[in-house]
Amino acid sequence: MTVAHAPDPRGPVAGILDRLDKVRKIPAGGWVARCPAHQDRSPSLKIDESVDGKALLHCHAGCTTSSILHALGLTDTDLFPQPTEQRREVAVYPYHDENGTHLYDVVRFEPKTFRQRRPGGAWGLGDTRRVLYRLPQVRQAIDNGEAVYIVEGEKDADTIVASGAAATCNPMGAGKWRADYTQQLAGLAQAIIVADNDDPGIEHAQQVARSLEQASIPHRIVMPAHGKDATDHLGAGRTLDEFVPRIPPAAPAAIRTVPLADFANATDDVADPLIGTPDETLLPNDGLLLMYGDGGAGKTTLSIDALAHLASGTPWLNIQIPQPIRILLIENEGPRGPFRRRLAAKISAWPHQPFHPNVIVLEEPWTRFTLTDQTYRHALAHEIDQHQIELVIVGPLASLGAKGTGTPDEINEFDDHIKDLRAHTHRTFALWIVHHENKAGDVSGAWERYPDSLVHVQAQGNGRTRVHWRKVRWSSALHQTSSNLVWTDGASFTLEEQKTRDLHAELLEAFTADDAWRTAKESATLIKANVDHVRQALGELVERHAMRTETGPLGRRPNAVCWRLKTDSDPPSHHESVAPLEGFARETDSLTRPIYESVSESVESEPDETNQPDPSQSSQITSEDDPEVTRLLELYGTRDHDPADDLPL
Repeated sequence: MTVAHAPDPRGPVAGILDRLDKVRKIPAGGWVARCPAHQDRSPSLKIDESVDGKALLHCHAGCTTSSILHALGLTDTDLFPQPTEQRREVAVYPYHDENGTHLYDVVRFEPKTFRQRRPGGAWGLGDTRRVLYRLPQVRQAIDNGEAVYIVEGEKDADTIVASGAAATCNPMGAGKWRADYTQQLAGLAQAIIVADNDDPGIEHAQQVARSLEQASIPHRIVMPAHGKDATDHLGAGRTLDEFVPRIPPAAPAAIRTVPLADFANATDDVADPLIGTPDETLLPNDGLLLMYGDGGAGKTTLSIDALAHLASGTPWLNIQIPQPIRILLIENEGPRGPFRRRLAAKISAWPHQPFHPNVIVLEEPWTRFTLTDQTYRHALAHEIDQHQIELVIVGPLASLGAKGTGTPDEINEFDDHIKDLRAHTHRTFALWIVHHENKAGDVSGAWERYPDSLVHVQAQGNGRTRVHWRKVRWSSALHQTSSNLVWTDGASFTLEEQKTRDLHAELLEAFTADDAWRTAKESATLIKANVDHVRQALGELVERHAMRTETGPLGRRPNAVCWRLKTDSDPPSHHESVAPLEGFARETDSLTRPIYESVSESVESEPDETNQPDPSQSSQITSEDDPEVTRLLELYGTRDHDPADDLPL
């Protein structure tokens, strides 16, 4: 039962915010918080205030306003201001572009609040271009080589202008500075940033300073010597020259320690995984997954299928999806039309909970988005905040600004762009990046160490695809496992039952193509398997007399350990023993030893003296007319014999 209570004298929005969890102000205006009407892991409730002071509530998960109010113990009347709280317009600040064209007004009301109004009376800016306040006068000051003061609000800017200097501010106050505004100050000789004397004001001034620094615009931060802002400072009789230089805050302690129990039991930074379970996490909520493969492996199709499962909360490849994920999709390769049709077909054929309400798609720029562009990064950060995005799926990697072949320095440079993107959002989000494999069928350079999860998509032919979880940092169960997909049509698949790989059979089949010597690494590349597992399997095949091994065989480096398919006509290697021939003193002697030594010498390898035949014992063979001796000499002792001739056709 809802209990009646007195209206909050601060207004309905303040009263509602006090009752919510995880409240955060967002750059676009308004606030976000956890919705009380459903189990809200990531804040999905948007709170805003209308021009007449009414509280506006919108849950992105679909909860109704009535259900939200009921969960808060409020009623519809709590959305409206008290009758005595009447808003009146007290100031209008016009904004013009460089040519003097009137774009919009910022209107100030009492009690203090601000709204934007377009010419003709429509509230809100919509797609209107955002510009700095007094931009024509600012551009004139720049052309004259004058300094420009940057303040937090229009009232302060007008006060400084009345004192004889050029001044400006961005619309909508602290925390709303954009890269576009910095570009509008191109050519400025000196910016003087006046910080309001409070934490939001100082933070805003530092945000502006960082943006100007990246554009190489000279600047400094000052503060009022009296009062809270520039208007208080000048109103107290102070001059522009008497602003106080901003002193950087004292450096925090270099380290901080806490007792183990306090550290282990803290929950402030513990979040549920985005994909998987807390014990077996495929992707943390702030992690990065890199999917790579060749051009025909079906990376895009598989990414779209994953998108549908993740956005609907449906398990994918038997991996748990805790709940539906809000996704931003960026396709940066290929024409728009076919990609649009592919998504439409996926929506139409999808048999589970609809996924499309939780997905937004980058429309512009198409195939030209790059993280190297600061404007694009900050605009993307705004979209992530605005739409409560939890996962960005984007690719290919090369088009996003990753340079070269993936050296550590090149990866660190790309990582700086990712860090800047995260720094300009007010929420955590994960990245799913699609990448092309290199000519060796591998991930380029040092990219293997960068992501939390690394997945290789390989086309197997006959409508099959292998998904190999090459690296999953937070899941031992998924790490180095594979999923075999059988495509039933162009957009859906069934998960084939997993079978243990028979490396013995795969190696024997791969080696039948020719009789070449191969190292373990070459053999592993041939069948796309782990080299350590392949080396073990090759050793087992040698023990079964299905393969032979030599160190430094003819044509290879002296220290190269190689394997080759064995045939019945192959002489035994120096690692193997043969049945003793009558007349030989030791069971380990071999008729092939002198032949092996001559081969070793041809590649400048040191002969192995551990199993040399005893010349004194060799003299016991007195006649080549013995049929058994003749047969063995023909088999093993003829230098012109080619073992390849004995391979089965």
